[in-house]
Amino acid sequence: MISPLDVLQWGFTGWVTWSCLAYLKSGEIKQDYEIFRGHSSIEWAKVIFSAIGVLMVTITIGVTLYSVGPSILRWSWLMLLQSPKDKTPVTNLNLAGANIPYFGIFFLLMLFLNLPRLARREEEMFREGTKDWRDAVPRSLKFGLLHCVVGVPLGFGLCLAIPGMWFTRQYFQGGVDKATLYHAVNNMLIVGLLVIVMILGKI
Repeated sequence: MISPLDVLQWGFTGWVTWSCLAYLKSGEIKQDYEIFRGHSSIEWAKVIFSAIGVLMVTITIGVTLYSVGPSILRWSWLMLLQSPKDKTPVTNLNLAGANIPYFGIFFLLMLFLNLPRLARREEEMFREGTKDWRDAVPRSLKFGLLHCVVGVPLGFGLCLAIPGMWFTRQYFQGGVDKATLYHAVNNMLIVGLLVIVMILGKI
């Protein structure tokens, strides 16, 4: 039986796919990928290892809150659309296409190419204009909680304030471009891991 959640996920997948393909066709990808140019190997090592560290801390705290925290931290509004028999954990709507057999790997690869564009949008929205750390805290919380709009459980949404604060530190040091670089690499690690897991699952 098809639930309202299934319909929403398919619709959202269609919209994300169209948006990603339109972006790739536009040729704007060349401009967005400029953030990856001109960095030394030492700078790249710093970007990648710090991204891995922040990602591990965020996941560890998020999983802990989800597992042993109050039930409210496991809540997502997508649960309201699930059928009574559906016990599958809700997920980020942006990644719903990854669950479609065969199409899922193509979807994630396409999304991967779009990550610098999406990271820049969020950095312009949440980091640009940040005055100081006192200003950064509520902005980072808003950044994390915004992900709850696409179905991320509340506990994980709160935890996303952690990378939000890390991206803010980069913004203070190098503006939107540097924050976008760190943000894009962080998201690329996540999607890259999902692609690897899916490919291994097909072997």
